[in-house]
Amino acid sequence: MRLQQVSRTLKGQHTTLCKMNVLNPFIFAKKEPNTFIGGVGGNSVNSPSDIVSRTSLLSTQIKNFKITGNNVSFYTAVNYSINNSAFKGDTYLTSYNDADNHVVLINSEAFRGCVNFIEGYFNGCTTLIDGTNTATTGVFRGCSGLEVLELASAIQTNSTNSGFYTFSGLTAITYLDLTPTYSYLSRFVFAQTNLNNVNLSHITSLGTGVRARTFQGAFGTANLPSVVNAGEQSFYSFQGTQVILPNLTAIANKNSYFAMMTSSIALIEAKKLKSLNDPANHLDMFLNLKTGVLIKVHEDLATNNSGSADASLVYAKASRGATVEFYDADGNYVSTL
Repeated sequence: MRLQQVSRTLKGQHTTLCKMNVLNPFIFAKKEPNTFIGGVGGNSVNSPSDIVSRTSLLSTQIKNFKITGNNVSFYTAVNYSINNSAFKGDTYLTSYNDADNHVVLINSEAFRGCVNFIEGYFNGCTTLIDGTNTATTGVFRGCSGLEVLELASAIQTNSTNSGFYTFSGLTAITYLDLTPTYSYLSRFVFAQTNLNNVNLSHITSLGTGVRARTFQGAFGTANLPSVVNAGEQSFYSFQGTQVILPNLTAIANKNSYFAMMTSSIALIEAKKLKSLNDPANHLDMFLNLKTGVLIKVHEDLATNNSGSADASLVYAKASRGATVEFYDADGNYVSTL
């Protein structure tokens, strides 16, 4: 009797367990991949250890690693960082999709020189790390094939908002939208980059320091409606067509701010700009500016040099053939130099 009772009990337990498996078919199912890295499979990445060497992930945190064609996929449940120079110069890399937003930090030069890198999705990344040594900086520097870069979270770099060369050389970019908290651009950040598809509407300050040259060699339209603080030589050698700075009021202690724009520049518009540093000396503000550029500034600059126009504007007109227009506080045209 006791044995039969035990048998029935065990049978009942077995039946219960079977029912549990029927009701929960995914208890022992594998997790679906949430990280996808294109192009590197069978080339520069062949095993989980190659991911471990490039990130802060441990081998035990990488599940269901798989190579399909040249594409790598795996699952991870933890947040992680991408190491310094992790994929630097990797010509196999074509994409990196962090689908569940586990990448929270990307270190300097992580993707530098990945010329075939086309798409990057890092919408959980809160920090990009770049230093101040121009030879060893630039998270995405030189990614000339990069078309789409998503960074939807608040970004900061080294306690400011950008390091040297972070987004420089992105000549093919079609989508890059920096978050509203990304307000400060440091030195050479967008050097040689196509600005036509970069949203810079919330940037308030451009890089400080000697020869900041935030947009050196960049092209397209530099539309910066929120910039109120100018960096030294911010647009030095800018090769785009337009610079629009509707809320910039002064360029203090900065020389050569618009110098060496020799290629395609047609318009410099800063209708609230009332100071170009030294009214009596042009300080190379428009040195070698392409001839025939239209410059729009505030009417105060028409008389700030002891009743005459600012020396920098006189130079721009006399030596560079610029047309200089003055506007009032409401943005209405007043006169032409």
